[in-house]
Amino acid sequence: MLLADRDRLLTALEELETDNALDKVQLEDYSTQRKALLQEGAAVLKQLDELEGKTRAERVAVEDDDLEAMIASRRRERQEKQDGTCHACGKPVQASDKFCPSCGRPSS
Repeated sequence: MLLADRDRLLTALEELETDNALDKVQLEDYSTQRKALLQEGAAVLKQLDELEGKTRAERVAVEDDDLEAMIASRRRERQEKQDGTCHACGKPVQASDKFCPSCGRPSS
């Protein structure tokens, strides 16, 4: 509904500008009508911005939740794959590691 109102107001403004350029409307009427259309258009744009702001905030919150869930899942997977610690430096190594990711020594 708001998008339709926005489009309607833009069309009305364009027509008014064209009529003014062709001297089809008196200057006093042009000024009054233009001011009314601009005020109505500003109100519609403000409402659209408020709706988009809420929608964007909701979208970001959902994306953050999804990201946090992915991070937690990855951390669980890494903990489950952990095979112990490096004999040389004591840092954790995974079962699939052929070399220690911290010191580079071969895993045994």
